Amino acid sequence: MNTNLTLPIRQALLGLGPLIATLGWMDEARWNSLVGPITTAAGVIIFLAGSLWQWWVSRPAAKVAQVAALPGVIGVVTDDPKLAAAADAGSRASKTT
Repeated sequence: MNTNLTLPIRQALLGLGPLIATLGWMDEARWNSLVGPITTAAGVIIFLAGSLWQWWVSRPAAKVAQVAALPGVIGVVTDDPKLAAAADAGSRASKTT
């Protein structure tokens, strides 16, 4: 697990511990025992979300739409009807923004 991701999450959770203990919701020892699993779960969720996003934007249709939306691109030529539809959608998106 990348410590650049987990360290801020862990520090935030550790900072919440004394607050929760002060409010009487749970003691600090119990909170510290929960921090590790919560941090691991948050790291896994962030990793999966980032991986799914990268997969989604790396699909051929998404790439063609991104290229069609670039300024100065007049048109994208393809022989695949699905990619042609993505190119049309991308070129319309660039004209509306």
